[in-house]
Amino acid sequence: MDRSRVLELAGKQITKLVKLHQEIAAEMAARDEEQQRIAERFEKQTAAERAAYEETVTQLEAFAIDYRDQLFEKGKKSVEISGVTLGFRFGQPVIMLGGQPADKEKLLNRLHERIEETEGIERKLYQQCIEIKEVVSLSKLKKLPEEQFDGLKVKLVQQEKFYVDVPAG
Repeated sequence: MDRSRVLELAGKQITKLVKLHQEIAAEMAARDEEQQRIAERFEKQTAAERAAYEETVTQLEAFAIDYRDQLFEKGKKSVEISGVTLGFRFGQPVIMLGGQPADKEKLLNRLHERIEETEGIERKLYQQCIEIKEVVSLSKLKKLPEEQFDGLKVKLVQQEKFYVDVPAG
């Protein structure tokens, strides 16, 4: 088959492809418009329900804090009530430096300084907190003994976060 015939056949297929693509895009746009109209119709109602939900969670959290000893069995951080689980869990750890969340670059510099100042096991503990990309490994840093944090002059802070888990259905 010569080049002109090949280009002609390819052109027909491309024309068919473009038409199908346009039809699909038009159908998706129509669906998006319909979904937008439905969302706008229920926006006020769902906004009020979301606000009421958040207020109820806030009230449950205050209740759980006030009655923590009575609500949770010793050593437990969650309880199931009426098919809903509520409790406390730890959030993402934050390394504090001078009362503020530590800038990762400053923390990296502190780790390098401690590596230079220490030797043996202590040095290896600090070295393992730096990954190859030279970023601070929070997961390894938070495993350091407390005296290692003193050497860095930083503090590990991790706060509990209240949650409510409502099962689907």
